[in-house]
Amino acid sequence: MNKWTLNRFFYQTLNFWLGLAFAALDVYSIVQRGSVNLDANLDVIGVVLSIGLILSSLVKRERYSTDKKKRSL
Repeated sequence: MNKWTLNRFFYQTLNFWLGLAFAALDVYSIVQRGSVNLDANLDVIGVVLSIGLILSSLVKRERYSTDKKKRSL
């Protein structure tokens, strides 16, 4: 069974900083262009992926095992 918890040290992960940088650059690019075209659609996809990176750094997944030896490692 898996348990999902909030990662208190999310700001120390590479996923968070990469996601934040990519989101800022993509949003800036969308605002500067102001038009809807193929490049803007790719920027929107980039924003969605960068938000995924940020969320993956915020959530920590703990795995529980039924074997006591595996838990102590």
